[in-house]
Amino acid sequence: LPDIADYGPGESGGYWTLELLESAVRTMVDSIDVALQADPDGPRFADYDHVMIFHAGSDLQNDIFQDSPNDLPSFNIFFGEPPLVDGGTHPLGSVLLLPETTTQDTDPADPIYGALNAVTAHEFGHQLDLVDTYNTLWGWPSVGYWDLMDSGHQILYGFQTLDDPDPIYVYGALPTSFGIWHRMLLGWVSEDDGSLERPGGGAHDIELTACNVQAPGGVKALRVDFSEREYFLFENRQELLWPGGRYVKSDEATGVFQFVSKDFPAYPDSAENIGEYDLFIPQSGLLAWHVDERDFETLYPLNVINPADDRHVILVEADGAGDLGDPYSFDWRGNDRDPFYTGNVTEWLPEGVPNTRLRDGTASGFSMTDLVTSPYLDSDGFVDSTVTFDIALAGQPTGFPRDDRAVVDSTLAQRPATGSLLPLADGDALWLGYVMDSLDPDTLLQSHLIVSGSDAASGPPLAPRAPARLGNTLSGAALLDAPAVAARDWILLTPDSLLVWNIPSPGAPPTPAGGAELPAGPATLPLAIAVGDSAAVFWLGEDGFLYVLDYSLKRGTPAPGAKRAMLATASRGARQDLPVMAPLCRVETADGARLGIALGDTLNLVDPFGNAPVAQYPLPDPGDGPFWIRPVDLDADGVESPEELFWVHVDGRVATPDPAGGAPTLRFAAPLGGATLSAEPAVADLDGDGRPELLLAAGDRVHRLSFEGFAYPNWPLRLGELADLDTPMRVGSGLRAADLTGDGVAELIVFGDSGHLIVADADARPVLGTPRSLAAAPPQDLIARDGRVYAVSRDGFLLAFAGSGGAGVPAEWGAGGGGTDRGGRWQRQHALQPGGGDIAEGWLLYPNPAADWVRLHHPSLAAGTHVRLELFDLEGQHKFTREATVPVDGPFEIPLQLRSLASGVYFCRIEVEGEAGSRHLLRRLGVLR
Repeated sequence: LPDIADYGPGESGGYWTLELLESAVRTMVDSIDVALQADPDGPRFADYDHVMIFHAGSDLQNDIFQDSPNDLPSFNIFFGEPPLVDGGTHPLGSVLLLPETTTQDTDPADPIYGALNAVTAHEFGHQLDLVDTYNTLWGWPSVGYWDLMDSGHQILYGFQTLDDPDPIYVYGALPTSFGIWHRMLLGWVSEDDGSLERPGGGAHDIELTACNVQAPGGVKALRVDFSEREYFLFENRQELLWPGGRYVKSDEATGVFQFVSKDFPAYPDSAENIGEYDLFIPQSGLLAWHVDERDFETLYPLNVINPADDRHVILVEADGAGDLGDPYSFDWRGNDRDPFYTGNVTEWLPEGVPNTRLRDGTASGFSMTDLVTSPYLDSDGFVDSTVTFDIALAGQPTGFPRDDRAVVDSTLAQRPATGSLLPLADGDALWLGYVMDSLDPDTLLQSHLIVSGSDAASGPPLAPRAPARLGNTLSGAALLDAPAVAARDWILLTPDSLLVWNIPSPGAPPTPAGGAELPAGPATLPLAIAVGDSAAVFWLGEDGFLYVLDYSLKRGTPAPGAKRAMLATASRGARQDLPVMAPLCRVETADGARLGIALGDTLNLVDPFGNAPVAQYPLPDPGDGPFWIRPVDLDADGVESPEELFWVHVDGRVATPDPAGGAPTLRFAAPLGGATLSAEPAVADLDGDGRPELLLAAGDRVHRLSFEGFAYPNWPLRLGELADLDTPMRVGSGLRAADLTGDGVAELIVFGDSGHLIVADADARPVLGTPRSLAAAPPQDLIARDGRVYAVSRDGFLLAFAGSGGAGVPAEWGAGGGGTDRGGRWQRQHALQPGGGDIAEGWLLYPNPAADWVRLHHPSLAAGTHVRLELFDLEGQHKFTREATVPVDGPFEIPLQLRSLASGVYFCRIEVEGEAGSRHLLRRLGVLR
C-alpha cells in the first residue's frame, strides 16, 4: 500500500477528513482485490457477510499522547457507491477497519495494554446495524460499562500468568455483553420465544433469570410501554455464572483471549465457553433502562442517540447519584451502586431520586417494589441468579398499549384510518389500518380490518387476529346496533364502494355481510339511525347526492345461523350542491328522529324513513370555513328544538336557527377573542348541574362556555402550562367528555399535540395523574367508553387509559354525533382533529409538488392586514422574504416558489400586522427533492 501518511492530516496537524478516509479504504480494497484475484483458488469477498481489514500499527483512538496524528481511526464505512470487487462482479457494501494492536503510549515501567478484542467487538456491533450508546459528539460515556456499545469494551482487568506472579493490566481483553436494548434489537430476546415479557399496564409479579445464561428458557427481559416510542426495559445482569474456578482460553499463536471456561481444563482444546462475558462488570443485579425513541428516524442513522443534554437510551442509576457521563465523577463509566439488588436499592417509585417520571418530566404512573435477588445453582451446577419484583402501571389497563404493528405482514409503515376505532367488550377493539404494501402508487395504501384481541381473563380474544385486507383506502365507519333490524353491523366506505361487516357478539370475529359499488366517493362519514324496526345509514356523496343504505325492508331478527344478506343497495336521493363542509347529525324532534344535513347556509331536517317532508332553516353563511352542528337539549325535555341546534363555526361564531324559518340568531360572535378553533367542539356537563356546556379548543387552550356565552371561572385550560416541554403543548385531538373518576359527572378528555392525555375537572384542574404521555404524537382516533379512554396512535398501537371509576359510569357524552358517528368531511377529518397546531392560528402551509410551489393560506383576514414571511434554514441562514397586504376581507394566500431550495427542513417566520397589533408565528416547512 502507499504510505498511509499520504492520506492523513500531515505534520501540520488538523484532523482526518471523511474524504481522505474513504480514499484510503478504497485503495486498500483495490489492493486486496488485486492480490486475491492473483490466486484462482483463493477466497473471494462474496464468500463472506462481513469484511474486516487489519492494518499495521495502532489506531487513532489509542493515541493518548496525540503524537501520531496519521494513525488510522478504527471505524466502519458503509459505501454510498460500493466498490466492485471479485473481478468487478460483487459490490462491497461495507468494511470494518481495525488496527494490528491498540497498545501505544504506555509506561514501560508499569505497562497497561490494550486488547484488540475490545475494538473488534465494539466496531463489529456497527456491522450489525447497532449504534453507539455513548455521547458520540463529545466522546463521553452515557451508560458506561453496562453496554458494549458504550464503555463495555474499556474495562481494565488484572491477570496473572503461570510464569509471572505480577499482574498484567489490560484494557478490553474481555468486553462486556450488549445491554438489553441492543439485545432486543438483535432479536436475542423476543416475545416470540418467551424471553421478553411485555405485560402492559396493571399490576404484575415479575421473575427474571440472568440474561447471559446460555441455557434456553426463562424470561430474561421485561419491557413496560408508556407510548409507542417510550418504554422501560429491565434485565438481570450477573457477573458469575460458575461457582468454582475459571480459566481464560486464549489463542496459542497470538495470545488473544477467546472466552472464559470453568475450572482448568485437562487440555486447552477441551475448554468450554460458559458465556461469562460480564465477569468484570461492577456489580450483579437488576438494570433498569429508560428508552425514548422519539426522533430516532433522524438520530439513529447519524449515530447520535445520546448527546449529553438529550439522552434517549438511559441507564437508571439505582442510587440516583448521576455519575454516568459526569466528567467530574470518578465513576463516570459506572459503579457497583447502579443496579437494583438486595443490599442496595430495591424499589423505584414515582417520586424521589431516581423516580419513574418520563423524559419530559410528566408522571408515568409506574412503580417497582419488593425486589429480591436469589442466587442458586441449576441442575448443571451453574449459578442462575433470579430477580423477583412487583410492578404496577396505574391508569393503564392490563395488556395496553397493544402493539398491532406486527399484525400485518408489511415492512413499511402502518397507520390507522380516520374515525375508525370501535371498542368492544373485554378490551377488544377493531380499527382500520392503512398499510403501505408497496411503493407502487396504484397500491400504495391498502386498508386492513385489524382486530386487536385482549389477553385479559375476563373474556376470549377476538379471532382471527390476522386482519382482512379491504383493498382500498377507507373513510371511516359507522356502527348500526339495532337488535330488531341489524345487530352490530359496521358500515365502511371506500372511495368507490360500500362494505359491511357484522360482529354477532363481542367475542366473535367480524364477518363480511355484503356491500355495493358506489358511483361516487363519500363526502361525509356515514351516520346510522335506527328507530324501532327501521334503520338506515346515510352519507353525502361527492357528486352531491344523499346516499341511503336502507334496512327498513328487513323486519324482525334473523333466525340463528341464517345467512346475512344486504336487502337493499345504496340509493340516491335529490342532488345537492355541496359546500366545503356538510355535517350530518341525528336530531331528536317532537315528531321523532331526524337526519340533520347542513348544506351551505341551510339546515335540512330529513325524516330518515321518508314519512314527513323536509324542514329547512337558514344558517349563517359559512364562507369557506368548516363548521359543526351540535344538537343540545338545554331544557332536558327530550326534544332538540331548532333553537337548540347549535351551529359552531371554525372562526368561533355560534348561532342557532329561527324556529319560524327566519334569520338565524347569533348567540355569540367571537367568544375566543378572534382565535380559530383547532379541534371539533364538544358538549358536556362538567359540574353536574344538569345544564350542558360548550367546550371549544383554540391553540393551546380549551374554553368552557355556557350557552349564553359566559366563560366559567378558572377557564380556559392552558395545556402549555401543564408540562415543561421543549415546545409548549397545544390541543392535538377532538374534545371528549366522560366520567372517568366515578363521581357522577363528566371530565374533559383531550390529547395534546405532544401525545399527552389530559383529563380535567370542572375547575380546569388535571386529575388522574395526567398529563400522561400515551403516544409520541396526537392519536388518529379517540373514544371514551365505560370509564376508559381508547385511542389509536399513528404508529399502530391501540392505547387505553382507565379512570378510577370503573365501567358503567353514569355520565358519558359523545362528540361529533356520538361514538363512531363522526361529523365532518372525511377527507379533512385528519387535519381537523389531530393536526390542530397549524390550524390553531388560522395559518396553513400546503404544497403543489407538480408546480414546485407552496402556498401560505389563511381562511379569513381583514383588509389592510400586512403579512411578512421570512424563510430560514436550520442554521439560521436567511433564504428569502415575501410581503403582501390583504386587499379585501376574506381568504388570503401567498405563493412561495421553491425551485431554489434543496431538500431539508426550513422555518417560516410569519409576522402579521393589523389593527390588533403585531403577531409573530413560526411554521416548519419540509422540502424533499
